[in-house]
Amino acid sequence: MTADEVASSVVRNTKLRGGLVFQLRDEIWKWLLLTSWFEARFPEQHDKINFVDEIEESIRKPWIEKAKKTRRRNALAARQLTLKL
Repeated sequence: MTADEVASSVVRNTKLRGGLVFQLRDEIWKWLLLTSWFEARFPEQHDKINFVDEIEESIRKPWIEKAKKTRRRNALAARQLTLKL
C-alpha cells in the first residue's frame, strides 16, 4: 500500500480537507519508510504486525482532532464575518 492509498483511507475516515491532507501524506511517508526499514531488518516479524492498521490508528486520532479544530475555527470565522456584514 502506498502513502497516497493510506492517506486516502485516513482522509475518507476523518474527512480532512486542504493543507491538512498534505501534512498527513508527509506523516504517512515517514511511517512507510520506517516500516519498510523494519520489514527489511526483521523479516520474520512481518507476518505478526499489521502496519497499515497501526499507522492508521496512530495517525487517525490526532488528525481527527486537527480536523475538528479547523472546522470549529472556520465556523467561528464565518460567524464573525456574517456579524460584521
